[in-house]
This record gives sequence, structure tokens and C-alpha cells, in this order.
Amino acid sequence: MDWRGESTLASARPAVQSSFEFDPTGDDPVGTVEIGSPTTAIRREERYPWSVVVWNDADRERSFDVSVVSESLGRVADRELVLPAGGWYRLGLLEPDRYAIQVRAHDRPRYEFQIPYTGFDCNRHAARLRVTSTGLVEYVTWSTAVGCGAYPAPRGEEWTSDGTDAE
Repeated sequence: MDWRGESTLASARPAVQSSFEFDPTGDDPVGTVEIGSPTTAIRREERYPWSVVVWNDADRERSFDVSVVSESLGRVADRELVLPAGGWYRLGLLEPDRYAIQVRAHDRPRYEFQIPYTGFDCNRHAARLRVTSTGLVEYVTWSTAVGCGAYPAPRGEEWTSDGTDAE
């Protein structure tokens, strides 16, 4: 068993990287959930949250199962969504961590998109997960392109100039 826990989570297919135009039917999400503590996220200097969109790119309303697993916290969200044709749902991942987001259209295979801990930095990041009419989950990611520089060592620790722990 890996960090994602349950075998159903570990057996998901990887989402497919793609390029597509996000063309929802509405300007606002059907719903939003924020995962993590805004207070904790603010204390993490120069590490911005991720915005992840799950989009029903089909011409009919469909049911979806969406699960989010955090490496340090375990399963942090389990949602059963009903999205209208072209509808979308937004996940805000506030705290730096390693995440697995899994999406399954009603009777289709489960797909997974992962965000590594190193994906949280001084840039703004977003991902769009497109669920096609066949149930395939494709994704596209983007971020700002700011040169982040070195991060300060966690309080009480020091790092050497080559990035290793000080002795």
C-alpha cells in the first residue's frame, strides 16, 4: 500500500496530459471546496495554493465521484457531484503537500492527477481536469513564471549554501 492508502485509490489510471480549451457553460463553478487551513497556508512563505477545476465536458448532466488524498493528512475530501453539461467544480488546495485528486464519471474508470509537494512555490498554479463524454480524464496545468529564489529554512533549522542540512 502506498501513501494514498486504499487499493481503490492506488489502482486508478493516470489522467492524460493534454491541451484543450476550457469552454464551460457558465462563468461560476457549481460548487467550491477549500482543503487545508488558510491560516497554515499563510504562514508558509512564498507557497501559493493550487486551484483545480473538474469540468464536465459533455452534452448532458452527469454524476462524478471526486476524492482528494493528502500525503500528510490522508483522505481530505470525498464528493459525489452532479454537474450539468459544461458545468465545473473548483477545488482549492491551500496547504503545501503531496496530493492525489481522483475523478470518476458515474460508471467509468477512476482517473488520478497528482500534485507533488514541490509544486507549491512562489508561483500561482492551476489545473483543469476535463472529463470527456467517454469518461476519460485529461488535464492541463499552468503557472506564473516567477523566479522563486531560495526558500528560508524551517524555523529552528539551518541549511548550508549547497542545500544540505547544517551540522
